[in-house]
Amino acid sequence: MTSERSLRASSMSWKEPDKERDKHFLEALSDYLGQYSQSFDRNASCLSADDCSFNRERVSSLKVPSESLRVSFLAENDNQTKIEVPVFHGDGICPGEDMANDICMQERALRYLNKGDYEQAIAIFEDLLYIHVDRHGYHSQVVAYDLHYIGTGYIRCGQFDIALPYCDEAVRLRIDLFGANHDCVADSLQKLGIALVSVDEFVSALDAFNRALRIYRNIQEKLMVAKVLFKTGCVYYHISEYVAALAAFEEVLELIVNERACDRQLDVSEIYCNIGFVKLKLKQYGEAVIFLEDSLSIRRASLGGGHVDNLRILDCIAFAQAKLGNASKSIESYIDMTKVQSKVFGENNDSKTQAKMSIIFEKIHRYKDALECRQKVLKMQQNVNERKQTQRKIDQLKQAIKNQESEAQNWI
Repeated sequence: MTSERSLRASSMSWKEPDKERDKHFLEALSDYLGQYSQSFDRNASCLSADDCSFNRERVSSLKVPSESLRVSFLAENDNQTKIEVPVFHGDGICPGEDMANDICMQERALRYLNKGDYEQAIAIFEDLLYIHVDRHGYHSQVVAYDLHYIGTGYIRCGQFDIALPYCDEAVRLRIDLFGANHDCVADSLQKLGIALVSVDEFVSALDAFNRALRIYRNIQEKLMVAKVLFKTGCVYYHISEYVAALAAFEEVLELIVNERACDRQLDVSEIYCNIGFVKLKLKQYGEAVIFLEDSLSIRRASLGGGHVDNLRILDCIAFAQAKLGNASKSIESYIDMTKVQSKVFGENNDSKTQAKMSIIFEKIHRYKDALECRQKVLKMQQNVNERKQTQRKIDQLKQAIKNQESEAQNWI
């Protein structure tokens, strides 16, 4: 069975069209694709923006909220961006009816890609790949284009392991065709970085993103610089390089504010949010609160106060306020969380939030309020062991209330 390595070997160092070698490449590619014909999920949907979650650490009796950076680049759900069909020039590109048919197929594939019908888009681009290799040879602009968009299609439907060799080969071929500093090389490096992140190859992903970043900086594509920096910051966060992540996110913010690299308020909110998350990890709680509250304010204005996306920000604000000793503000955020949870998920779906509120109440000796929260938690729990643990906590709180009342009596 042909492996990814043999697929790459069949295409390496091809500088000029050669029918015999093209035939070998097609055979290798056909075998390689055949390996995945059974594994491709026809109902696969785009990964959610929250797909990439991060580890939590225990600090005293509170847990860092289960915040996850909005790594929307993993899903590549940028369907609002129109993708233009390129016009190819140079040797090996035949004008006339063949090219007109190819452009029609490309336009149809891109429409499927933008509508989220990734299987149809991939199928068309794979057909085009065979046609173009047969017609123009492997070393061709259109072949590089096909490889790039097949990789993009597999990324968008979450088939990252299949996407990886296509993205890798698109980079290599485009460098051969255009040189290492062309903007289309940067586009393919971006896709390669996304695929590498998704198979946990973080160092290689950072290398791909940084190479793309250098190209976009050189040609002053500020929007693309901001997008790649955002991706880079997310990867640094994921590997716990928080200072590097903060530097990346702060530069994105500067580009958005000073260079107007982006005009969507929700994207501004996302940057504020991610900076807040990083500052939490760096234990800069006061600054974290500022950024998170700014993010929350924008999201509430855009999406409403009861949107589910507000939960992760409220959770982090509550945690940061608790670490700053602002118990009342922490509780306010947790109460706001329970309101959102009730609206989105229905009643009795906020046991973790109630447990966190109980911890804060207990710390400031408001044992009755802490007891009320724990009793709500007990009603929602189904697991026997969890119920036993909560019951023990309830018994401890009841004893603490008795002791508190006894001490109050002694003062009278």
